[in-house]
Amino acid sequence: MIRLIQNDLLCNAIRLLEIQQRSYKIEAEIIGFKDLPPLFETKDKLMADQAKYLAYIENGLIVGFLAYEVDDQTLEIHKLVVDPDCFRKGIASKLLDYLILEAHDINLMIVSTGADNNPAINLYKNKGFAVTHASIIEETLKIAHLKRIMD
Repeated sequence: MIRLIQNDLLCNAIRLLEIQQRSYKIEAEIIGFKDLPPLFETKDKLMADQAKYLAYIENGLIVGFLAYEVDDQTLEIHKLVVDPDCFRKGIASKLLDYLILEAHDINLMIVSTGADNNPAINLYKNKGFAVTHASIIEETLKIAHLKRIMD
């Protein structure tokens, strides 16, 4: 089941942070950058985040989530995270499909990810996103920026 959840509830924040840290640790290994900011996010910061959180819930447990914000007619995906124990089950794909289907009055979706994170980039491309450009944040961190123009 996919539904919006409150990230400011302690029980949700604890689970979100647990999944986030485990998942981003794997991304950090993939892209060769151990200091990804989500790895150092605190429970309090996550609880104060104003983004909307869509959760994928399986057997009563959050196993994936997507955080996003809408500004005017642009939706920006901040995080797409799946519990590593649930990789390769289509959870990220289902979260994106749900978001795309529910994105009424949105003209554009944008997202950024590590340029060397091929699984994430391929997922976004399969959902109609295109790489627009890349930027170098630090010497060893290259970020790919993607967009999807909505129909």
